[in-house]
Amino acid sequence: MICYLPILKDIVLILTALATATVAIIGITKWKSEFKGKTYFEVSYKFLKSVYKLRDNFSALRANFISVNEMLPNDDDIKNYDYENTRFVINNRLKPFNEAYNEFNSILPEIEALFGMELKEKCLQIKHVFFLYQDNLNSYMQLYGKTNNMEHFAELAKGVFMQSKEDKYKTDLDKLISSIETEISKHIKMK
Repeated sequence: MICYLPILKDIVLILTALATATVAIIGITKWKSEFKGKTYFEVSYKFLKSVYKLRDNFSALRANFISVNEMLPNDDDIKNYDYENTRFVINNRLKPFNEAYNEFNSILPEIEALFGMELKEKCLQIKHVFFLYQDNLNSYMQLYGKTNNMEHFAELAKGVFMQSKEDKYKTDLDKLISSIETEISKHIKMK
C-alpha cells in the first residue's frame, strides 16, 4: 500500500488540475459571453438613445406652433419681419437637431461593426429622410414671399411644419425606427 501512495497522490493532483482547468475554461467562456452581451447592450442603448433624441428634435424642429419665446422681438425696422422671424425660429430649432444628428452619425461605425450592414442601411435611410426634409426646407425658405404659386408654397410649408400627426416624414421615420428596434432586439434580449 505504501508503494501506491505516490501514484494515488499524483492521480489526485492530476484530477484536481483537470477540474481547475475546466472551471477556468467555463469561467472564461462565461465572462467572454457576458462581455460581448454587455458591449451589445451598451452600444444598443447609446444608439437607441441617439435615435430617440434625433426623432424628438426632428418633431420639435417641425412643430407648427411657434411660441413667443422663440420669436424675434417685434421691430418695425426689420424688413420682411415674417421671413426673418421664420428663419430665426428655424435656425434656433436646427441647433439641437444638428447636435442630435451629429451624435447619431458618430455612433454609426460602432453599429456597423457590431450589427452589420443591414442596420447601417436603415440608418442611411433615416439620413435620407432628413436629406429630403432639408431639401424641402431650403426650397421653402428660397420661395418665402417670392412666389405667386401659393399652392406649391403651401405644399412646401406642409413639409417644413408638421400639419398633421401622420405625415410622410413622420410615417417614414417611425417605420424605420420600429425596424431598427426589431433588428436590435434580435441581438439583445430587451425586457
